[in-house]
Amino acid sequence: MAFLNSLVGAFHNITVNAPADDLWAWFILDVFDFIVNYGWRVVLFTLILKLLLSPVDIMQKISMRKQQKVQAKLAPVFEKIDQQYANDQRTAMQKKQEMQKKMGAGMNPLLTCLPTLITLVIFITLFSTLQNIGAYKNLKQYVDLYNEYQNVTQCVQLDTNAYLDQDGTPSQERIDEYQQFYVKGLESYVSAIDTTENPSTIKTAYESASIDTYQEAKAFVDAYVYPVEQNGYKAEFETFKINVGQQAVHKLYGETMEGFMWIKNIWAVDAMWTAPVNNYESFSANIRYNTQNAATGCACNCSCAPDVDHTLGFNQEIIDDWTNPDIDRADLQEKVLKKETYEMVMGALLADDYYSKNNGYLVLPILSILLALANQFLTQLQQKRNGQEMSGQSGMTMKMMMWTMPIMIGMFAFMNVAAFALYLVVSYLVSLLVSVIMMFIYYMMDKKMDDDDLIHTYGRPNFNK
Repeated sequence: MAFLNSLVGAFHNITVNAPADDLWAWFILDVFDFIVNYGWRVVLFTLILKLLLSPVDIMQKISMRKQQKVQAKLAPVFEKIDQQYANDQRTAMQKKQEMQKKMGAGMNPLLTCLPTLITLVIFITLFSTLQNIGAYKNLKQYVDLYNEYQNVTQCVQLDTNAYLDQDGTPSQERIDEYQQFYVKGLESYVSAIDTTENPSTIKTAYESASIDTYQEAKAFVDAYVYPVEQNGYKAEFETFKINVGQQAVHKLYGETMEGFMWIKNIWAVDAMWTAPVNNYESFSANIRYNTQNAATGCACNCSCAPDVDHTLGFNQEIIDDWTNPDIDRADLQEKVLKKETYEMVMGALLADDYYSKNNGYLVLPILSILLALANQFLTQLQQKRNGQEMSGQSGMTMKMMMWTMPIMIGMFAFMNVAAFALYLVVSYLVSLLVSVIMMFIYYMMDKKMDDDDLIHTYGRPNFNK
């Protein structure tokens, strides 16, 4: 508690910096900041991204379809050339190339690979970006709660409302909130007193009293809680103060929790075994904070940008008012993020079943697998209708890919925050819609090319007869 006591008398406004030099983070955090809910931000971002890339994908598919039809027409011509120049392969090859050039066969390699390369680059970079945003949002959320906890507990300790707002003039709404925290904090404090072995004067007095207002709670604390000392240390009052701060944190988290539909926290995995409010081990892993060696700011062997050292900033007023000149910024960072501080600030949330269980129900990861499988199935169906169905070893490889790719996609959805799984689901939904539209376009293309063949063979019909 020496750390907390040394900060008494300063408004807490520790800040966290967003990921820098990241295009996707800039779009999601800044460009789409007119959308409050981050889930809908990701949906809109994905839709716009897919719509921008769809023309390139459609052009590639149309070009491939045209080439397939041309190659199908050239097949009997090539067969005749092979028969005619059976003993002169060089001339046969030259004749085939001339026919291909005449018919416009052959695709631009860049057009063939470009959509796949773009999709792969976006997938990899977004996977990393959303992990970074998740680390930033988890850290920022905790720091905001930490600031609220410190400011409210200072008000309890100093018996003043001055530290509810940075300018020292809290609004009546904030004062009313603080008084509610005080009353609920007293109730929470008393309910946690264990009387199985020893009776408690405080608990007995509270149960016989009728406490509904801040004035009544304040009078009770002054009479029964504050005077209790152990070796000159008011342990009971300190415990009560913690309960008041936790009530403030509980309310603020409920107001600022960033969920999406059934998901309570979009910056955690959409799974039953993941909680919207993490225990300390999960929290430190999510923000990439190495509890074994806090100075490194990294809990993994991967690229840890943005690490804690570059994202956690401190209000200069706190540092100016710091009474111990031997404590530097790194020490402050370590103490803000240490396990004891985290569990003290988040205590009421960690004890609440709603916030400590079932962040989601695996809906997004499972949907990403099913939609990826549907896209693979539709692609193979189109290849089969186009006469491109592979057999033998190639066919076996394609069938294996049909199942392994969706499973890999599902693994990525399980490994990352729910926001990334949401991106995958929306992306595959758009791809599925594009594939269905392409089937109609293929039908119209085939019909037109067949009509053109009919005209070239028999001439254009005279409808005036």
